[in-house]
Amino acid sequence: MSIEFELEQVSEGTTAVIAPGLHSNAGAVALDSFIVAIDPTMIPPAARAFRQKLEHHFGMPVRFLLVTHCHADHVFGAAPFKDTCIIGSMNLTANILKRKDTEWTPEAIERWKQNNPAEDTDWLDEVEILVPTLGFRDGLEIRDGDQVVELYHAGGHTSCSTYAYVPRERVLFAGDLMFAKGFPYAGDPTCDPDRWMDVFRDFLSFDFEKLVPGHGPVVGKDEVEKHLAFFEALRDATKEAIGAGKGHEAIKIPEFYGLDEEDIWVRKATLEHWYGFYKGEE
Repeated sequence: MSIEFELEQVSEGTTAVIAPGLHSNAGAVALDSFIVAIDPTMIPPAARAFRQKLEHHFGMPVRFLLVTHCHADHVFGAAPFKDTCIIGSMNLTANILKRKDTEWTPEAIERWKQNNPAEDTDWLDEVEILVPTLGFRDGLEIRDGDQVVELYHAGGHTSCSTYAYVPRERVLFAGDLMFAKGFPYAGDPTCDPDRWMDVFRDFLSFDFEKLVPGHGPVVGKDEVEKHLAFFEALRDATKEAIGAGKGHEAIKIPEFYGLDEEDIWVRKATLEHWYGFYKGEE
């Protein structure tokens, strides 16, 4: 499988790849003598090309890979990085192993191929489900000389979601804590909407100029503010529907980014989860 993409320079020492065929964004930070990659994309052949492009561009090896959370589009491409130190939150390993035993069994992968005969799914044969070799509970710093990458366990999108901040570059890598210019998927069973809103507020406290999202284009603080306002309004609309004794179908979705027809399930899963989350508070 061949997907054409190029590195997008975010700042002098940071870069990203943003292409729809990869199913998720990936990024990297070049320190003094090595590279920290942030998510591998979903497709192993693309992840291999991503690593090769990074090492050629910066002229140094990738030594670390941060996997920001447990969804397939951020986990399945990790195999080309298995000789590096794979990092994730302490919750990430448990979440990956649970999915490996339920959603990502060999039988489930085979059904995936059969249900998508028109797509090139040969890359699935290259998927290796890897877990972190280094876990952290709240935060972790990767230092190289006077440069540092700060890693934070956040929760919100999933219970294992993390993000990276590079102070010297004024760049924040948000993983799927940001779906830039799009409707966010907030339907994971471990998603905590209130915590996610707190993460947005945390983002706004950082001195950053550019944010690399898990999906969508590179953005700035105004996109974080827009998402926070949407989440707050959606929370209020969800509680209003619950208070009126109505179902999740009655939630009045605040004006926001639209969805392509094939992605309507994103909105449905989000509303169902938020309804159950806030109804549980009663």
